[in-house]
Amino acid sequence: MVKKAVLIGINYRGTDNELNGCINDITNINNFLVNNCLYSSSNIKILTDDSDIKPTCSNIKEQINWLVSNNVAGDTLIFYYSGHGSYIRDTNRDESDGRDEVIVPIDYDVNDFISDDWLFTNMVSKVPAKVVLWCFTDCCHSGTIIDLKYNYKSNCTLKRGKRVLNNLFVSSDWSDTFSFSLERSKDVLGKVYMFSGCRDSETSADAYINQKSQGAFTFCFLEFLNKNISNNRFLSGTVKLRNVLKEINCRLDINGFTGQNSQLSLCKQEDFERTLDF
Repeated sequence: MVKKAVLIGINYRGTDNELNGCINDITNINNFLVNNCLYSSSNIKILTDDSDIKPTCSNIKEQINWLVSNNVAGDTLIFYYSGHGSYIRDTNRDESDGRDEVIVPIDYDVNDFISDDWLFTNMVSKVPAKVVLWCFTDCCHSGTIIDLKYNYKSNCTLKRGKRVLNNLFVSSDWSDTFSFSLERSKDVLGKVYMFSGCRDSETSADAYINQKSQGAFTFCFLEFLNKNISNNRFLSGTVKLRNVLKEINCRLDINGFTGQNSQLSLCKQEDFERTLDF
C-alpha cells in the first residue's frame, strides 16, 4: 500500500492578488502527514511560491498526473490546494449555475485556470478501483470544484442555553442539519472524496489566527486532526465524514467565519456514512 500526496499552496507574491497564509497551510499539512500519518516525504510533491517545483499551470497538471498514475488497489492519494479559487463561464452547459469553478495557478491568465471539468477528467476519473483519493480545497468558490456527483452541506447551530468557552468545540452543544444536492457527473471507478473550504457561492478566508497567517478552513481542519491523535498517530477510521464536516463548520463559526461553510462531496452516496481514513 502506497500513500502519495500533492500539496499546493500559492501566495502570489508581488501581485495585486497576494495572499498570506497558503504556504503556511501546506507546511502544516505536510508536517501532519509525515509526522502523524506515515507519509514518506519522497511520496509528497510540494508546489509553492518557494519550492523547487513552482505551482504553474503546467507543473500542477504534471504533478496531478503523477498522483493518479501507477496506482494499485489499497493505495491512498491526497490532493490539497490552498490558493485562489474563482469561476469562469461554463461552455459545455454541465453546470446549473452557468459557471465552471477553477483553481488559479501562479502564472494565471484567462487561458491558464484549471477548471473543474479538467480536474474531473484528468484526476477524478483516473483513480482506479480500490484506490482512494482525498481532496481538500482551501479556496473561494470551491464547493463543487472537482465535479463529484453527491454534495452535502451542513448547517450548524449552537443549542439554546449553550455557550462556547475558550473557543473549544463540544459536539453535543451543537445541532446540525444536512442538505443534499445531485450534480450532473459521470460515475468513477475509484473512491473519491472532497472537503471544500466553502460553498460555490462563498469565499474562503485567508486569515490571521493565533499570530499566524493561515487559511481558516485549513486551521479548523487541522484542529480536528490534532484532536484525534494517539501516540503521535492520527486515528484513521474513527470519525464519520458527516461528523468531520459538522466539526469543521462549527469550528469556522467559533472562530468568527460565519459566512464560510465547508462542503463534503462524494462520488458514491453511501459513503456519507464512511470514516475519514488517510
